[in-house]
Amino acid sequence: MRFALICLLAGLFSLPLFAQQNTTPKIVSGMVLLESRTAPDNAKILKSLKTDWKVAADSASVSDKTLVFSLPGATVMIAWLDYPAPQEDVLLASGISWLWREARQVAPRHQSHVVISVMGKPELALDLYKYFTTCAAGVLSQTNSSAVLMNTQYVILDKATYLNSATNLVKEGTLPLYAWVYFGMLPEEGKNSGYTYGLQEFGMKELEIVNAPQPANEVHGVLYDAAAALVQRPIQLKTGMVYDGIPGVPLKIMGVGPSSLIKDETTVRVEF
Repeated sequence: MRFALICLLAGLFSLPLFAQQNTTPKIVSGMVLLESRTAPDNAKILKSLKTDWKVAADSASVSDKTLVFSLPGATVMIAWLDYPAPQEDVLLASGISWLWREARQVAPRHQSHVVISVMGKPELALDLYKYFTTCAAGVLSQTNSSAVLMNTQYVILDKATYLNSATNLVKEGTLPLYAWVYFGMLPEEGKNSGYTYGLQEFGMKELEIVNAPQPANEVHGVLYDAAAALVQRPIQLKTGMVYDGIPGVPLKIMGVGPSSLIKDETTVRVEF
């Protein structure tokens, strides 16, 4: 899907900046799940983006099925597809969702979807994700929709939770990390393991804590705080380092290699 979106965007825009720098653009892409097969009103969405979500859209092109516009350092395409999103992606994300307990029952019932793609320079990944969040909120608020799915990292959030997170981003600058990164927890025999899935989107390896004696909420909290710090101030963690990005909680980097928790992933194993 991403290759097709690159081709489409390249056709709509000549992308001279990327051509001159010989740089492959980064695309942040996800889906808004709609509960009907009624096409969204793209003119209405564009107005909401500007007035409600502070999206400074420029050079907008509006049609029945697509909305394309420019933002500082990025190009955005919003495209309605009159059929459901790939069922495998929806079921995978819904099956492991813990923030949205009803995901398994509600999400698979959607009837069509809107694909949102934000393209820009790889070094602007954080800004691109912020753009994606506000654009997704604009679509959610103007459609009969149920959720947002980030299929690359198996994250799915219900409409109310997502809109609340986007509002906090716009009004307070609070990063909606749960909308970008999946946090998995695996308790076993009195110990707790946890991992992130989504940090690769920001140019870093995933984090994992394996068989920690601390309570699950502490393991989760440390992973969350570390991920939030790394997303904002990326650093490549290496074996033997002590990462001090979390005030008062030094993280010991125990190793970088094959994950014990995530199949076919290379992760950074930490202890605290």
